[in-house]
Amino acid sequence: MANNNQTRRQYLNTCGAVAAGLGLSGCLSTLPPLGQRVNYGRVDLPDGPANEPDYRRWIPALSELPYEMSAEDLGVSFVMPNQYRESPFDADPGIAGSLIQIGVDYAGYGFDRFDRAFSLGFQETAVTVQTRDVESAFAKEALVDGGYDHGESYAEYELFEWTGADERTVAVSNSAILHSQTDGGETAIKRCIDAEQGSIDRHLETNDSFARFTDEVGLFESILYNDFLSDEPEQERASAMTFTYDDDAGYFVHYHQYADAVPDESEIREDLENEDNNDVFQALSVDISIDEPFVEIVMRMDESDLEERTSEAILPTVTWEVDRETPAIRHTAGEPVSADRLNPEPTDAFDPAINEQHATVEPGDTLEVDPETLQTETNVRLFYEQSGNGSSTVITSHEFDEYNDETE
Repeated sequence: MANNNQTRRQYLNTCGAVAAGLGLSGCLSTLPPLGQRVNYGRVDLPDGPANEPDYRRWIPALSELPYEMSAEDLGVSFVMPNQYRESPFDADPGIAGSLIQIGVDYAGYGFDRFDRAFSLGFQETAVTVQTRDVESAFAKEALVDGGYDHGESYAEYELFEWTGADERTVAVSNSAILHSQTDGGETAIKRCIDAEQGSIDRHLETNDSFARFTDEVGLFESILYNDFLSDEPEQERASAMTFTYDDDAGYFVHYHQYADAVPDESEIREDLENEDNNDVFQALSVDISIDEPFVEIVMRMDESDLEERTSEAILPTVTWEVDRETPAIRHTAGEPVSADRLNPEPTDAFDPAINEQHATVEPGDTLEVDPETLQTETNVRLFYEQSGNGSSTVITSHEFDEYNDETE
């Protein structure tokens, strides 16, 4: 969907998901803000869909990658898209879902038709995995129609390579579709396949702190890991945020794993009640559990409070192609997108405006970019305006460096 070669950390920084600064408050700042009164007490967290974090079997031991990286640089985002489609209210997978959705092209299925979807961010590459029963012929046809060439076979997967200038690889089997839109993506995809099939070591088997922390977190409808501990702890803590729900409420759970000193409950309460956390939501109750080296903070919010933050959880799945000669961005395959919900940055990047070129952007439609704008702003991004709380998410991003006078 996005063709921008950006790493997970770059995306998180763009979204403002990783708070600046050190200490517990920086880690807790990704939790939803509390109301003026914090109600502490026991919160009965609904059981997750499963106890086993099965995405871990896809993560190769870091020694299996063709470059050196630290365990703390691993990124994992996980969602269950079809669970959100069936939720009793408009639950939102948030940043975890956005991280995953920007890393996929259209392969015959909308995002919410997958059982599992997760993004694995390595130091130099990223791989997105989507699992469901796949009609492989259907997926292959969608990829070829969208601009991919059928390449080699690997294990029981068929590989597809993007025909444009940007490096993109997709692997298809009858149970999973893997995407990479980064340099070296084909190798990373193959190592993930090898790990899932058990033909190489998995990170789970070679890194005890990762195994312990992911066991502690378990499996929920949405998981975003911010950091992991490294083998030689430079990172003070690992952290993750999950989201789940029942018929009446939603539950945000923040987990920490500390390499050294664990804060006590009074320190945690002080950070939770920090003024920065007091401007939007009223948590019905907050439950703090400490079991060294782990801290678990559960926040329960009723449906009315969640309605203020939820938006359309699932973005349209689209394969976008950049035409740097025209210049233009083209919708080559996937779901239709209402032009009124596409907001460009820079705002004058398209001439005529998108909604003057098309009412609905569909496969085959071209969005003409204004060459004059590219003289000063070479990065063109399209934001998709979601319903509900009116938030926007990057749906695609492209560089047009050749139009910048300074590069000529």
